[in-house]
Amino acid sequence: MRSHLSPLDQVFLEIEQADDKVQMQLAWAAVFEPTESGEQPSLEKLREQVRRRLVGNAALRRRLSIPQVDSFAVPIWLPDPDFDVGEQVCQATLPAPGNEAQLMDWIGGYIAQRLDRSRPLWEVTLVDGLEDGAWALVGKFHQCMGDGISAAYLVASLIDIEPETEIDMAALAQLTDALGRESERGVLWRVRGAVGEEVSGGIDADLRLPNVASIVSRSRERTEKLAREELPAAAPTSLNGPTGMRRRVLSLETPLAAAKAVKRELGGRVDDVVLAATAGGLRRLFEHRGEEVETVRAAMPVSMRRAKESLVLGNGAAPFFIELPISDPDPLRRYRRIAKTAQARRQGANPMMAELIESTNLNPALVQCIFARLAFTPGLFNLTVASIPTAPIPLYALGCQMRRGIPLGSLFSGHNLGVAAVTYGDKLSFGLAADHDALPDLAVLQLGIEEALSELGMVAA
Repeated sequence: MRSHLSPLDQVFLEIEQADDKVQMQLAWAAVFEPTESGEQPSLEKLREQVRRRLVGNAALRRRLSIPQVDSFAVPIWLPDPDFDVGEQVCQATLPAPGNEAQLMDWIGGYIAQRLDRSRPLWEVTLVDGLEDGAWALVGKFHQCMGDGISAAYLVASLIDIEPETEIDMAALAQLTDALGRESERGVLWRVRGAVGEEVSGGIDADLRLPNVASIVSRSRERTEKLAREELPAAAPTSLNGPTGMRRRVLSLETPLAAAKAVKRELGGRVDDVVLAATAGGLRRLFEHRGEEVETVRAAMPVSMRRAKESLVLGNGAAPFFIELPISDPDPLRRYRRIAKTAQARRQGANPMMAELIESTNLNPALVQCIFARLAFTPGLFNLTVASIPTAPIPLYALGCQMRRGIPLGSLFSGHNLGVAAVTYGDKLSFGLAADHDALPDLAVLQLGIEEALSELGMVAA
């Protein structure tokens, strides 16, 4: 079925086209226990599983009609007549000993590569050869690909809620529904599906196609005006500067119970623990660099509702900007300042954003496109921070239990660091993605976040 792209879909493609160093894709990694037999996991078994579970899911079996968006030619979604799971699901093997550093290096190279616009805009790689027999799934999903339901179908094609990999369609539908449910705080924004598709619904289903190009153009003009006239620029730091093509990745874990103890004793949310730990880590990084920094501005997602009309199917998420106090040496004061500011932002205490959302002459789709552009506008913030909840139950793939998840954010030119955190099981896991050359000392930030989490735990004890 032919499907036109929504305005937000087009904005994501346009942002990527404007800078060859941008990858507008959501990336993730999941590490699993060894197989019961001790053998390497079967790529063919995984491909067959994905092939079987994607039957009937048109969104994941389609491609763009043309690779570029411009004023005179807008691509549409077309069924891919050459769709082949074998091209979308691949395999890689780490060299011995397959340790953590080698896995992070491999992931850094993987996320630096753009998805091929001549094919469906998602892919998954099974990575084996990890030490002690572990293995991983590492994937990418373009932000223009479809709505949250499509992303959930991709995850559900790979992941199980029981060790057995055989799953009937009723169980698949249940898992997809659970994975696709909107979270108040767990997404950067809800990626829109195609205009007019029944599975998409929401604001875009009612848009007339001739208006789509106008919305995209108006969003560009309005965003440029906001950035130029109404939004103050963030103070420049060594995190901001030329962005290259290569990426550096690190991860760390902490007990989720410790983060929950902090929010229980000090108030706030786990999101605030993530922000405060990031602030503490950045303090150590800047000290290591001999750089005096008062504050940095982080862009973080928040669910935003309108009084009369929600942006997308009852929820919409947009970036809010929050100042992280770096110079304050007291972890308790830092946490309380961050938690108070974050609470105000979540409640809409941002005059410009509130005015934009409530403006009666702005179509919700236009507001959504403006927020997307603001999230990637150079100079408005110093780094991105995301906090993402996931399933509170054990997850499996090919009969093996998932050990941990590693969330990985996109980078935009001039913004050379992204911090993401995900809750899974009894762990809070951080993924640090950075420009390879701008942050050769990313391990200092990693250690700083670990120390900041420990400090918060001691304060809350």
